[in-house]
Amino acid sequence: MIKIMSNLTTSTTKLLGTNGSNSMVQWRAGANQADIRKSCEDAQCAFLTGGVFIDPETGKTIAKEFVSDEAGTITKDPIYIHDDGRQLMKVDKCFSLFGTPMLSAYAVDIRYPERLGMSGLKKAISEAPRNSDRARGALVGNASTIVSEDEMKQIDEEIREAGMHHILYDHAWRVNRWILNYAVASCNHFKDVRDAIDMGATVCSVVLPQNIIDKVKGSKIGDHTLIQCPENISSKINCVNCGGKKGPLCEAQTRSNLVVMFHQHGALSWERSKNSTLRNIAKASEKLDETPKGKAKIAHKIKVKATLSELEKAIKTGNRASIVSIGKRAIANVSASTAKRYHKFLEIVK
Repeated sequence: MIKIMSNLTTSTTKLLGTNGSNSMVQWRAGANQADIRKSCEDAQCAFLTGGVFIDPETGKTIAKEFVSDEAGTITKDPIYIHDDGRQLMKVDKCFSLFGTPMLSAYAVDIRYPERLGMSGLKKAISEAPRNSDRARGALVGNASTIVSEDEMKQIDEEIREAGMHHILYDHAWRVNRWILNYAVASCNHFKDVRDAIDMGATVCSVVLPQNIIDKVKGSKIGDHTLIQCPENISSKINCVNCGGKKGPLCEAQTRSNLVVMFHQHGALSWERSKNSTLRNIAKASEKLDETPKGKAKIAHKIKVKATLSELEKAIKTGNRASIVSIGKRAIANVSASTAKRYHKFLEIVK
């Protein structure tokens, strides 16, 4: 049996659709969670641990003692600088392996054995609506370290014979060069990108801080143009409709000469840290003297959620009065050290 598990999805990360309309076939690289994790370990993926500082151009790891940082705020991402002035990046931690995609694979082999192997993939394809024109491969896990070249050929042919595009990324392209016939080369830095292109990659992907993406998007590495994933930019675009009728940008067989850049979105990303801080500020701004219970607890949660929405909207529209009002209420209810951090984060001058 080919070690994959498949299903039809209408709602998961980046894959948003409607029942019977924009559903997408997806498969995971492994027949269980242990398989999935091992495939990533065998690929020696840098996102398994994350947290190290690297030069985004060369990929060289930089010791922490040589790194200084400028803290992020509501309008600026954090910047990491080498002692010699180079901008560095902090490697993120994998969202798929440590997030919803992996969690959704829990005990699938026991609870839903019909989703395993090629028969499971065929079942998912048969359940897809007629207008479903793409499938997402290796939603979690690394394909080339869990399936053979022949097995990958079977998977790909099954999907394409159904008239679907096949979105697939792979981290082990250096070792398993054959995967570049099927997958986007997942890269950790620009040296990886250059090497993958030299090895024949039609499309590469790389995960970067937004402030580095902003500097390089639109430029080229050889004939490959650097673009940002449209889902990062527009709330109306995701894997389901990316590229329209021409198909998704991350399609190694029908697209070419692209480097698709994703902003960091894993557990160690600024996006996660920033959103967590905003939630904490909203909670602190609505702090009560006593812990609410029953209906009062529910009402308080609703109020905190409304305050968070107000704060997020204020940041988006540049409404400083609202930001300062919420911020000062929060600052009044936290410790001195946290208050100092909130002042800087919200860009409130004392």
